[in-house]
Formats: sequence, C-alpha cells, structure tokens
Amino acid sequence: MGFNRRAAPMAAASQSRPGWRLPRMIRFLLLLVLLTQLKLVACEEAEPAIPAANVSSTLVVLDKRACPTKGVRQPRSIDKLPTHVASLYERGTKTRSWEDCLTTGTKLLKDFRKTSPSDKRRLASPFKSMRSLDKWGWVQFREHKLSKPVYGKKLDPAFREKKRRVWPRFSRLYTSEHINCYIIDGKIRVPSNGIYSNVMNPESGVIIADYNFGPSIQAPDLPPSKLPKLKNWSDLVYFQWADACARAGITKRYLRYIYRANIINKDTLAIIARALRTKERTKFPSWSNRVTFSMTSTAGKAILGTLHGVGPGYLLTQHKAELGNKEITEVTVWDSNGPSEFDAKGTSVNLRFKVRNIEPLYLTCCEGPLETLESCNIKQYDLCYYRLINLSY
Repeated sequence: MGFNRRAAPMAAASQSRPGWRLPRMIRFLLLLVLLTQLKLVACEEAEPAIPAANVSSTLVVLDKRACPTKGVRQPRSIDKLPTHVASLYERGTKTRSWEDCLTTGTKLLKDFRKTSPSDKRRLASPFKSMRSLDKWGWVQFREHKLSKPVYGKKLDPAFREKKRRVWPRFSRLYTSEHINCYIIDGKIRVPSNGIYSNVMNPESGVIIADYNFGPSIQAPDLPPSKLPKLKNWSDLVYFQWADACARAGITKRYLRYIYRANIINKDTLAIIARALRTKERTKFPSWSNRVTFSMTSTAGKAILGTLHGVGPGYLLTQHKAELGNKEITEVTVWDSNGPSEFDAKGTSVNLRFKVRNIEPLYLTCCEGPLETLESCNIKQYDLCYYRLINLSY
C-alpha cells in the first residue's frame, strides 16, 4: 500500500488540534456585544457625571440614557395627540383679548418698518447658527415621520389660485423635535418632546405651518426656567426655511406667503370670528367666499396679534438680515370645511399672510419687482425660476 505524503501532515494536525473553536470573527463580535451590555448596565446604575468646567456656551453631546429621569414626569408623547391637530400653542392659559391682539399686531407692523442697522440689531433673534439646534437639544429632520402633511389636500384650492400659485411638487416637509438632553450652566436638562412640523416650498416662496406643539405644551410640568431658550416657532421655522432654500439653491429672501393651517386654538378662533363680524359675516366662510383683511384695518391688526399671527410676524422682524426688510400686508381667512358656524365643531380654519418686500427687489427676466413672479404662467415661471436661483443680494 502506497504512502500518501499529503495525508500525513493533515492527520498530525488534526490530532494536535485541542478541539473545535469558533471562528475568530464570531468570537470578536460576541465579545463586543458582551462589552456593550456591561456598559449599558453601568450607565443605568451610575449617576451622570457633569464636567466641572462646563459652561452654557459649551456644546456637550449626551447619551439619552444619561438623562436624570427619576422624579421627573415625562412629557406627553406626540403619538398620544390627535392626528388631525395642526395648531401652535403658547405657555399658559391666559386668554388674549381683542385689545391685547390689536396692541401686539400694531407693534409688529411698526417693527416691520424699522430698517436701520441699530433697529435690526435690537430686534434680531440671538439664534442664527444651526449649531443652536444641537446646543438646545433640537433635532431637525427632513421628510421625517409624516409621509405627508397633516392638512392633506385641504389647501389645494388656495394653492391653485391664479397669481398665488403654490407648486406642491416642490414642497418639503421639515420636522424639528426636542428629543435630546443638553447641558446648560453645568446642569443636564431633559427634553420636552416639543415638535414643529412645517412644509417649506422655496420655489413658490411659501411656508405652511402644519403640526406645531411647543415645549411649553408638550411639557406642562416643566417650569419656564427649565425650558430651552430656543423654543419659539419663528426661530425653528427659520432654520427649516434656511435649510430648504440652501438645498434648492434659492435665496432665503424669496418669501411671499405664510400659511397657518387647521387652527383649533379657541382664542385665535374667537378673534377671527369677531373680525369676520366686522364684514357682516356670521359663519367661517368657505374658500369660494374667503375674506381678506388689510393690515390697515383694525381686524387685520388683531388677527396679526393672535398666537397664529405673531409667529410669522416675529419671523420677519427678528431675521431681517437674512430675509430682508419685509412686512405683512394682508391676511386671508377661510374654512376648508366651511361654511361653518363660529361655535361649530370640526372646523378647519386657515390663515394666509401675504409677505411683501418693503424695498422692492427686481428680476431681470420679469423687469419688475420680485412680486411679479407670482403672476407668471408655467412657461414664464421656468425662466423666472432660473433667474431667481442666480440672484445674489
């Protein structure tokens, strides 16, 4: 019988092998999983360590597991809120009267006209950089969670209005959520679950407020001192608008209309109802019978001073350097489910604020003010849009 030279070394190796072993890669993965589990247990048992030299201007990235949740009531989850709601609330239950709204609206109209460098600095928001989102625990998503806006197709008749067209194919849904812990003055702050979900359409020059619940509403048990300073709708929406314009390659200054969709706040609805009575209306009108109030009228100023009007107002007054000198000239009111009684349930009242440049800007293709673009038909629109992308201010 012949001798197999190849079989001999293999047999010797099999006899010297101590036993069956896992491949090296599998052993490494198992060890990694074990170390991760041990780290999780240690994080849950240990108290969160706060750097002694940490100050409010220092940005520290925290793991959500390090949040001091013991003894703190967690904010309401957005999943528990009604899916049809699309309204912006503010802290407190104090009722805003007609006189209060009129005073606020009048002040905003005066601030629109303050265009000197000193006034711009005085009115400017302290939040101008995207880094502010991380510092105060906010996370901004694009096309996040909501596959489509909450308002659905209720605003389609307004989008199709001649000279005020909104092109839905350019719409982008942005959501800013307050879900991260953050450190301020050496103390860990818990997130409030605040959420601002809005539609940006830079090509049409339109912002649509869709689904908004601020930190004070999502976390009613947190005192004002423990709420993030970056909490206002106007600031969060500015960051959304800036990102959308950067992605589209369009200047941030091209802003024509701001929509407030599906309003359910009782104070705002009461002010709108009183404003409609000045026009001898006894119901919230449908789109075909919509009512427009000029900002020179008392009713228009009062609507601007409501909780749903101050957001667009502060957006324009506090970001003049980025958006240009703009003002709101009129507001249109209608009910997507109208006509409806003022005290009826199931209303879907909307507001549309018209934004105008105080100092007209010009397009070379239209040879007129920037607002001329809204009157272009689809063929002219492509040419104007091309010019708009290449504008520099």
